[in-house]
Amino acid sequence: MLTSIVVLSGNVGAGKTTLARLLATRFKAVHVKTHDLLNSLGPDVPQERRALQVYGELLDKRTEGTLVRDGLQRVVRGFPDEPIFVLDSVRIPQQVEAIRSSYGRKVVHVHLTADLATLRG
Repeated sequence: MLTSIVVLSGNVGAGKTTLARLLATRFKAVHVKTHDLLNSLGPDVPQERRALQVYGELLDKRTEGTLVRDGLQRVVRGFPDEPIFVLDSVRIPQQVEAIRSSYGRKVVHVHLTADLATLRG
């Protein structure tokens, strides 16, 4: 039974993927990458960060932020025995709201920050 979904957000380079990997290893959680959710919808999108961001923004506008939740639901249904999922990552508040509307208190949102010097480094 699903016990929780950890949703990560933050600037590029803030450590979201590193944290997601550590949580997945430590708690045997399923690491879900938003990048992979987008790839499953847009095979013609160039596989580089900026193109995927533009595509994701377009889909967010069309779906009012529910795209990531819908993709996450497909993943969750495929792993009924996994208790924890780590979503790496969300970019807009509507994505978090959509996930919370489906999973309620099972959602923990963690926003990572880092000073600008660290992010540039």
